[in-house]
Amino acid sequence: MSERIARAIVKEANYLEVEPSLLAGVLLTENAPLDASARSSQGAIGLMQVMGFHAGEYDCDSDDLLQVEANICHGARVFGYYLKRTGNVHRALLRYNGCVSGTNTPNCRRYPTKVLRNARQVRRELLQYPPYSLAVDTAAF
Repeated sequence: MSERIARAIVKEANYLEVEPSLLAGVLLTENAPLDASARSSQGAIGLMQVMGFHAGEYDCDSDDLLQVEANICHGARVFGYYLKRTGNVHRALLRYNGCVSGTNTPNCRRYPTKVLRNARQVRRELLQYPPYSLAVDTAAF
């Protein structure tokens, strides 16, 4: 499942023209155990904890928020909408978390910091891997 998650994150990051680590940071902040069937007490669903009323609002392949790629697509598009609307990553993250006036989510003002910390950690961990080589072993032919 981790490969499906990674592919969906990269696809949506390319669509939004943001770093994949930013979307990975949102996903890990929302759902660190990577439980695709998670449901919050507020009604958020799946990996990126997307509210059910967003299903079908965006041009995603499926409206099923329990499906990995559809959930990441919807979550990314919701974040992208807020990013375009606010022009600011910090404010877009606050909106994604439902922290508009600051009272509906406990400690909601900390959310952007958590997301950005997770995004930095993802980047650090990825940089530990050696570059992927596309070289073909010609001795096998």
